[in-house]
Amino acid sequence: MQEIILFAFMALVLSINLIPTHARAQAIVNESSIDSAVAGLQRAAAAGADVSALTDKFNMGLDFLRQAQDSDFRSCSYSNDCQVQANETFASTTKESAILTQQSNVASNYYSIMTYGLFVPSVSFATSLSIICLFKIWKSYQIKRFLDMEISEKED
Repeated sequence: MQEIILFAFMALVLSINLIPTHARAQAIVNESSIDSAVAGLQRAAAAGADVSALTDKFNMGLDFLRQAQDSDFRSCSYSNDCQVQANETFASTTKESAILTQQSNVASNYYSIMTYGLFVPSVSFATSLSIICLFKIWKSYQIKRFLDMEISEKED
């Protein structure tokens, strides 16, 4: 009989300790998900990507957390469902922001390559053309100066 009471007491203590531990673990997962999503959004924005759609998605994840906290279930069925959907939303936001950051960096690199690919040859062409024109002007001046010279006999 004492063994049964001891077993029941242990089960009660474990269940009381496991519930808050699970809630704390869930809160930690939410906080780390939120932090990684915010960091991803900041990286994408810094790279020059349009993050307005991702910001809306992030806010939707925060709304799921509010629904779970307030027990006002509009978009989800119950508290755990809201937290799961929030975590999925934050994870998706993190992944999509990483993709946007990469695409923005690739576009920036492409823009840099195109700038140098068009700018450098154009400047080189303009410089070469200017040098050739200046040379021709100088040469025609030299020829004109030579032709305008007076020839005089040298007296001995």
